Parts: sequence; structure tokens; C-alpha cells
Amino acid sequence: MAADPRRIAARADILAQRLAYPRKRILGWAAAHAALSACWDLADGNAITGQLACLPNLLSAYDRAV
Repeated sequence: MAADPRRIAARADILAQRLAYPRKRILGWAAAHAALSACWDLADGNAITGQLACLPNLLSAYDRAV
């Protein structure tokens, strides 16, 4: 599941390595994108349970990233 903190960490590590971007920047972008996606889904009348499951873990990973 995408909300799994271990999966978030693994994906952030892969992207940071392949893109040569700071891990914190990638996690910040992912958190912002999840929040924006939730806003779009709310505006369209769709459920946001997926984004709500991921967002706290993304923000937590962002806070711990260097």
C-alpha cells in the first residue's frame, strides 16, 4: 500500500538517487502533491481516503529527512 512508511522511504530513496535530488525535497513535493490531489478529489465529490492515509506518513518522513 502506498501509505506504508517503509514503501514511502524506499521510493524516496530510489527517486533521490536516480534524480540526484535531496530526499527531503522529494518528500516535500510528494506531500504537497497528495494534499493537492485531495483538494481536487474533494472538489469533484470524490473520496480522499487514499490521500488521507498517505499524507501523515509523507509529512512525518519529510520532518525526519535531512
